[in-house]
Amino acid sequence: MMSQSGRKDAILGFMSRCHPRKTTVKIVADYLRSIGIEVTDKTVIRDLEEFADQHIVLRDDRGKPHGWTIKDGYDLIRKLAARHDTALPLLLADRYLRDLLPEEVVIELSATVQILQHHLRDQDSCYSHWLGKVATISGGLSRLSPRINGGIRETLTNALLKNEPVRVIYRRQDNEVRERVLWPKALVMRDGVPVIVAQEPGGYPKQYLLYRFEKAIAIASTVSVTATTGFELENYLNESFKYFLSSQPFLLRLRIEPELEKELLERPLSGDQRIQYDRRRNFLMLYATVVDSYPLRSWLLSQGDNVEVKGPVVLRNLLTTIVANMAEDYGLIPSDSAVDKLVAPEE
Repeated sequence: MMSQSGRKDAILGFMSRCHPRKTTVKIVADYLRSIGIEVTDKTVIRDLEEFADQHIVLRDDRGKPHGWTIKDGYDLIRKLAARHDTALPLLLADRYLRDLLPEEVVIELSATVQILQHHLRDQDSCYSHWLGKVATISGGLSRLSPRINGGIRETLTNALLKNEPVRVIYRRQDNEVRERVLWPKALVMRDGVPVIVAQEPGGYPKQYLLYRFEKAIAIASTVSVTATTGFELENYLNESFKYFLSSQPFLLRLRIEPELEKELLERPLSGDQRIQYDRRRNFLMLYATVVDSYPLRSWLLSQGDNVEVKGPVVLRNLLTTIVANMAEDYGLIPSDSAVDKLVAPEE
């Protein structure tokens, strides 16, 4: 008995040979039966409708019976499937870059990926099942991304590609809603959330969370801000994304528990990291030259009592404040004993 994937591949192969002529459900069903695949018209209809939803085939409803045709470029995509060096990057782009692509590209990519998967699956190749053998995971907590309006994303990504302005309504974190004109300069995925880097006329590039745009309308304009800003994405990422809190390195001094030693020896915090055993006080001390950053602070706090910051004093005092406030929140110390809470300024 022919498998479902084999039946679908046979349908696509037959429609490819018919292209650009249209075919019908009856013609497809008769072809399948002629090559020994027993099938009902209802099954063929279901397969064709599934292909249509995946943007692989097109349906013409203007007459009876409906006409069906495979999309242009199918044969080229089928040939690409035979080349792992081309097919795998497309599959990875579909998996990881969808939120960074214009809607029309996503639609075409989805159709291409469906065809590639059909043909890769049946190839006698060590690469055909690659995506089922690899994965990426994060050491941090995964959070669901807010829903993004497809039409707004399309408008913004098109404006970005064409270097054109767009009139938007944007909701800030404090729920204040403002209307403004922006020139999108870049699209960045930050912690799993798409961020538009854009600037107002006469202003400087700033970051806008894509899901906070409530409206976006393209504006026809012959004015460009490229020449006046000299915007370069790599320089902007290094200078403006506030990943690093300071560019000045310092010597980090930590008391660490023995169970962390092996992990930190295998993956050091810096190239000059060293771990010493303090015989007098019976604990391990770690020394490493690092730069202050949000990930560093987050890692230190995530270790709980396995790590104690001994220096520098400024960092120790900051973490002391955070831990004291946590102790107050959990009812471990009286509220008047806690340090005044730090309020981070809104970006």
